[in-house]
Amino acid sequence: MATKKKKSTSKNPSSKNKQSGINSAEKIVKKISKLSKKQLLILAIVVLVVIAVVVVLYVTHPELFSFLNPPSPENNNVQNSENINGQIGENIAFEAHFIDVGQGDAILLRFSDGTDVMIDAGSAPTGLTEIRAGVLDYLSNLGLDAIDCMIITHPDTDHYNIAEAVMDEYEIRRVIYNNVAKNQTYSEFISRADEEIVNNENFDGIDADGEDYLINGNGFSINIYAPGYDTLGNGNSDYDADESNGMSPITIVSCAGRKLIITGDAIVETEEWFITKMGEASQDCDFLKVGHHGSQTSSSEEFLDYIDCEYSIIMVDDGTKHGHPDEVVMDRLNDRSIPTYTTNVHGNIVLRVDTQGNFAFYVEKDSPALNNKDNINEYREILPAA
Repeated sequence: MATKKKKSTSKNPSSKNKQSGINSAEKIVKKISKLSKKQLLILAIVVLVVIAVVVVLYVTHPELFSFLNPPSPENNNVQNSENINGQIGENIAFEAHFIDVGQGDAILLRFSDGTDVMIDAGSAPTGLTEIRAGVLDYLSNLGLDAIDCMIITHPDTDHYNIAEAVMDEYEIRRVIYNNVAKNQTYSEFISRADEEIVNNENFDGIDADGEDYLINGNGFSINIYAPGYDTLGNGNSDYDADESNGMSPITIVSCAGRKLIITGDAIVETEEWFITKMGEASQDCDFLKVGHHGSQTSSSEEFLDYIDCEYSIIMVDDGTKHGHPDEVVMDRLNDRSIPTYTTNVHGNIVLRVDTQGNFAFYVEKDSPALNNKDNINEYREILPAA
């Protein structure tokens, strides 16, 4: 005998919710229809005022509505470190990579128009093989194709002894170098570099009387001010360390309303020459790559006051051999409340500036900026693992 199925008395939840929503809407419509013309006018005015306030806030304070466009690697926002090892983002005006090479300099500048400029590539002899490999890996991880210009500030090995390895891996389209044959090694390097440049017009040597260079790109400029050996009044052929350091050009990178000054191993005499050359008006820069790894032969009180920087970067090893950065220099930076990032503390350091001039520092090792006595916002993020 077949049993009769019970008729289900339960209703579809979605249908119930839909019907409930319709009923609520009908109630609201009925309430509005009962309002007087005066009440309707007041309601309309209130709605218009609310809309106007929201529009004004959206235009003047877009950050309040960031939840509508959450950060993602594709946004390439200056505060987002997800894409630091990839191609430069659409919102980024430029990046400055201060590659940790211990006691030496290796700086890569990347601009939104695709221009890549390298300033120095060298380190101390100790551990050079490993450091050289690390630099090449770093550049490879960035997806670098070629280097549009390589600048060698002066003939000290800790500024050029990795450059030849970089030339082996990448096309170098232009070289600006300090044309002082301090030693046989440097002379051989320059000869090799000359062979790499197909167009000799793109191989520029800074002679004894100095030279100024300008690299213009889409939305950026790089001004290179080189004093030359004779200009500093040394005038003899006995090139000691200080004199070759003194020939280091002072380079100003301008982009998105920000200024970065890079000084190589420039000494106090170079800084004095630069101040005289540029005139009385302060340079009002934002970022300084401190000269000569923080040695007290550089970064004079007068120079720091003249450039009036807000942040500084020092490229240095653990300080056991040279004692860098010097306590005197750190005190000068501290007295001016200049937060400082150092490669021996922070590892690789990347400065990113977006098209609006907003900026952020990305560091390999999680450590606060030095000299940050005012506890300012550092705009600091951590580089993701390679």
